Amino acid sequence: MWHLLVILPLLSSASGVEESLNERKFRTRAQEKAFIDRLKQNSTAMSPPFGLYNNTVFAIADLYQIVEVDEKLGLISLKIFVYLYYSVPHLEWNISDSVDSVAGVLNVPMGTFWVPDVVHYDVTELKYQGFTEQAIFSNGIVVAYSSIQFVKVACSYDISFFPFDTQECKFRVGQWMNDNTSYGLEPGMGE
Repeated sequence: MWHLLVILPLLSSASGVEESLNERKFRTRAQEKAFIDRLKQNSTAMSPPFGLYNNTVFAIADLYQIVEVDEKLGLISLKIFVYLYYSVPHLEWNISDSVDSVAGVLNVPMGTFWVPDVVHYDVTELKYQGFTEQAIFSNGIVVAYSSIQFVKVACSYDISFFPFDTQECKFRVGQWMNDNTSYGLEPGMGE
């Protein structure tokens, strides 16, 4: 379990994951399906993959928008991008040796590979719009889940030095059905 710390004011942009998501270069759907089937041979969508690097899933939460701050009720509403990714060495491929020179990233439908069961613990309201694809990179990294989430979090504020103050608002995320023996959850490296 780890804590996401939001410090206001915070300016950020979405990481460059979605910029490279559409780089497939197969001549036919059959070639693409055969390549994906080869990658799936040692993986299951139902449990953490064998060989999960350091037995760790990484999470990135990237602030998109501060929607509302309710000082009286102590609530803050945020829109955030959330990415969950992990590395599995047996999913690596050499771009130059690939079928029809596959690019360094491949999109597959959501659920083709395992999706970690990560949830927010301390939010009062959660709405999300999940993307419909997973991205598999040639270095074995699987972006298993990405979404835009609207979260409302309870926070205490001290605005006596506004506008020259810094506010901290923490909320926890963690595994829902699995325990820490299945995999660890760590903050990821944002861009």
